[in-house]
Amino acid sequence: MWYLAAAGGQGLTGDMWANLEVRETPAGLFAQWSLGTCSNPDCTTWGYSRGGNFSTPISLGKTYNLYIEYDKAHHQFIFRINNEQKVFKDESLPAWAGDAVNPTKGIGTRVGIDNPASSGRISAMFDNVYRNRTLYDKFSSSRSMRQNGLLTNP
Repeated sequence: MWYLAAAGGQGLTGDMWANLEVRETPAGLFAQWSLGTCSNPDCTTWGYSRGGNFSTPISLGKTYNLYIEYDKAHHQFIFRINNEQKVFKDESLPAWAGDAVNPTKGIGTRVGIDNPASSGRISAMFDNVYRNRTLYDKFSSSRSMRQNGLLTNP
């Protein structure tokens, strides 16, 4: 959640979110960016929504640097995967109306299965995390653990 885009109600209503993710379809892996506004308290429905794909090829077993920024001075979002950058500056982007009700940033993994007969699994490794271009977490503190070669943060 980056900023409040509309008069907030309860919960996350009115907050502007942004996301950068790697997805898989039958055609293969790809990276995509998206953003939108929460139109209900738990953000399960969206008002404004936009997104697009990156052209950077994605392969299993490779490392990718992901980056999201909201540039308030220019009212734009900047998304990066490695050296490819997408800047979203559009007149339709909802205006900044204040700080987000729930100003959170997160890193995570998720598996979505659209078929009850299928299963899935995922693993990921997170390394240095930067906030405002300053090292925020290098996953080496006592809060972070290395298990089976994967970094987890309990």
